[in-house]
Amino acid sequence: MSYIRSQIGDRAGLRVLDVACGAGHFGFTFADIATTRISFFDASASMLRAVKDGAATRGIEVETVVGLAEVLPFDDESFDLVVSRLAPHHFLDPCKATKEMARVLSPGGQCAIIDLEGPFDGTADVINCTIETLHDPTHVRSYSQLEWCKFMRSADLLIEAVQGGLRESPEGVTVERWCEIASTDSKARADIEAVLIGAPARELAMLGIWHDGEGYRVPIRTTLIFARKPSQ
Repeated sequence: MSYIRSQIGDRAGLRVLDVACGAGHFGFTFADIATTRISFFDASASMLRAVKDGAATRGIEVETVVGLAEVLPFDDESFDLVVSRLAPHHFLDPCKATKEMARVLSPGGQCAIIDLEGPFDGTADVINCTIETLHDPTHVRSYSQLEWCKFMRSADLLIEAVQGGLRESPEGVTVERWCEIASTDSKARADIEAVLIGAPARELAMLGIWHDGEGYRVPIRTTLIFARKPSQ
């Protein structure tokens, strides 16, 4: 977050869009500079109601729109900053969604994505996708840094930074706690533990998953991709 703010600077009056915003926590962090327009977009109407409640608590005016990231219902070049955090792994077509985010950006506008990091190794990727889908059935796939660079370039965005190996929880979370966060049922939790028990140590190390003597811990690794739309 501090890196993103350092790249944006202290500019005010920005038009900001939070894509697949959930309850809007990420988008709200830009409220002080989004004094012209701040929009929250999500597939869930209930999440957008939570955004409205959060905006009322903060005393700010927001726009909420429901829909899919692959088809953003906004005009071309209508935002100066587009962000999305811990959501693109749910996208059905991340390449198309990235192109849509680029389309609604103004020339010189910036795009910041933070999402679960997919491994480069094929076997580790299969293990990761298996446990992520058990953890959350709406999970589609976590993409590697290389794949995100391809998405950005296919949208004609200029990549300014890629930071991998970030962690939402530096000390990791237990599988039990990880499943509690997502309301994962007990069978899925048992299946996750079975996958980890049977997984090769090499691949677990690649994923940053380790056993602390009592159980497995998951690091919730993320990648930050920061890009800019070329100025005309």
